[in-house]
Parts: sequence; C-alpha cells; structure tokens
Amino acid sequence: MKRKSILLSLIVIILICGCSNRKSPDSSSQSDRSISQSNNPYLADYQGESSNYNEAAYAPKMASLESQSNSEVTRLIVKTADMTIEVQDTNQALEKISNIATQFGGFVVQSNTWKESEYEEQSLLYGEITIRIKAENFDETIRMIENLTPNSEKNVLSKVISGNDITSDYIDTKSRLTSLENTRTKLNEIMATATTAEETLAVYKEIADIESQIEVLKGQIKYMEESAALSSVTVKIHPIQPEKTIEVKEWSISEILKGAVQDLIDSAQDFGEWLIYFVISVLPFLIIIFVPIYFIVRACSRRRERNKQKKADSKKTTDQKDNQP
Repeated sequence: MKRKSILLSLIVIILICGCSNRKSPDSSSQSDRSISQSNNPYLADYQGESSNYNEAAYAPKMASLESQSNSEVTRLIVKTADMTIEVQDTNQALEKISNIATQFGGFVVQSNTWKESEYEEQSLLYGEITIRIKAENFDETIRMIENLTPNSEKNVLSKVISGNDITSDYIDTKSRLTSLENTRTKLNEIMATATTAEETLAVYKEIADIESQIEVLKGQIKYMEESAALSSVTVKIHPIQPEKTIEVKEWSISEILKGAVQDLIDSAQDFGEWLIYFVISVLPFLIIIFVPIYFIVRACSRRRERNKQKKADSKKTTDQKDNQP
C-alpha cells in the first residue's frame, strides 16, 4: 500500500508538470517538489541517478523549444470566398472552374445544376460549385472566375471574401501536444521501474489516456494545416437572361381574307355540330320534361279563368236581382 501511494503521488506530480503549457515553474511549485522529493523515497531513487532532470536544466530547454516553435510557425489564415456570377453558358462555366481547381493543385468538393422557368416559359440552367485550391493561388483563382463573365463589374453579382486567423489555436494545440508527449515519455520511464503488476497497470492506464489525447490533438493540427493550405471558393452561377426581341411578321391582305373566311367556315361548322348534338342529344330530354309541365300549367290557368268567370257571372246575377222593383 505504501508503494502504491508513492506511485500515485509521483504520477500526479508528473501530470501537473507535463500539462502546465510549458510555463516556467514558480517558487511554489519548486517548494512542492522539494517537499515531495524529501517525503517520497521512490521519487528520490528515480532522480538520484539522473540529477540533471531538475528545474534549472528543464526550464532552458522548454524556453528554447518555445522560441523555436514560434520562429518556425508562420501565420495560418483560412481563406474562403463566396461568389455569385452571371454567364452565357452555365455548363461551360462549371467546366472551366473545375479546370481552374485542377490547375492550381486543388479539387472539386461539390457541383450541381438545376433548371428554373423564368423567361417566356423557357427553362434556364443554374449551377453551383465549390472548389479547394492552394492558398497561394487564391487571389488568382478569384480573378480567373471573374473573367468568365462578359463584364466583371456588371455580371459579378456578389463577392464575399473572408479570412480566419487560426495561428493562436494552432500554436496552443502544438504546445499541448508537446506537453502530453513529454508526459508520456516520463510515464514510460516510470512504468519501466515499476515492480508490481498493480503499479504497471495504473501507469499503463494513464499512458493510454494520454495516447488518446495525443491522437486527437494530432488530428486537430492536421485539419488546421490542411484548412490553411487549401482555400475554399463557392461559386453560384446564374444564366444571363436573353433580351426580348421584336419580331415583324409579314402582312398580306389576301392571307388575312383567307384567314377570316376560314374562321367563318370553322364557326359555321362548330355551330352546325352543336345544333345537331342539341337536337339529337338534348332536345328529347327537354320535350319529355317540359311538355307535361306545359300542359299542367295550361290546365291550371284555364281552371282559374273558369272560376273567375263563374264568380263574375254570379255577381252579375245578384246585382240584377237587387235592381228589380
């Protein structure tokens, strides 16, 4: 149990040293190490043979490494562009932009086309393409894309260029990677001196965790480097709408008269066809329905007239009787 507690305290101390972002240790950390070394015989035995691993020797090395990395790392700028242009031929523009990407050591990320009906019921072809090209050819690529239009001032509808400086994140990530690699090295040395399986397993778990963090940081660094090395350009392509043209048709009085006569004949034929269909298909049903209704209405009307006549005759007879002496 005593050797286990000694080993765990040693791992905690080394992890703190390795993950300190390579800052110079202050007086408090030095005093903590001196106390731990005096109270930890396992750490004293480890540092007895290699006394050159101390703060005085470690700090200059880390400062030299930091200054070297800062001098070697150039600024990483992730450049992107989003453009909208008008061209005469959409397919031809897509092909030329693809060739530009290949010419400058890049590639096409995605490309698509679609049709929209906007002008006199004609389908116009639209397109969109995203390419990645080397960062040093970014400005030249933008200029070549603008030259695909008939007039760069008129037919370049929009152009948005942005740059994201990731230098600080890149340096910080590399610093964390270096710290973790140093910690891994020290843990490997500790595992080599472990005497029990329990101690070896505890150190191995720490090494495995650090290995996982190292792989993640390496992936982030690779992504940053590739993002800065290859710029992204997205181009939306609109077709130039054709201008409306005025067509003067040939005018001839004879053709007009022929057309008028033909329209008259067509109208007469249409009316004759309608009349035939009406007489054969519709008129019988109208006769069956409306003839009985006509006789019923007529009978009712005559009956009302007879009743009115009877009332009039009756009233006349009564008046004559009243007038007799």
